[in-house]
Amino acid sequence: MANTMTAMRATHDPIRELIWSEIGFDWTPIDTPLTHPARLVVLQNWTDSDLMISTKWTDLLIDPDYGEIALKASSHRVLDISSNNFSTQTGGIFAYPAGTQFWVRWIDIAPTIQSLYLEVIYGEDLL
Repeated sequence: MANTMTAMRATHDPIRELIWSEIGFDWTPIDTPLTHPARLVVLQNWTDSDLMISTKWTDLLIDPDYGEIALKASSHRVLDISSNNFSTQTGGIFAYPAGTQFWVRWIDIAPTIQSLYLEVIYGEDLL
């Protein structure tokens, strides 16, 4: 009987950073779109401002106040979407798909220090 278990490795996309002076009241892309389906996303707000995060550009065009993730100043958020799923097939995993763009804006006051970081982990088959 053949072994159907697949070995996987957690692989990091290059870290994305947006320095405080690039974060505005208008929506700003956080670096580049995802290159792989994201299983785990870490957002780290090292700034002194509360931030709003979104992945839905079309909703932002209709309602500029729309947002999906509120991120307090000097805080972080871990989005464990599907780290326990062992499939790398794109049709069966729950993930932020490749090509997703994350957007950010400040909520009440503009940041004056540090950066926002976006870390992405995706699954890769071991050969």
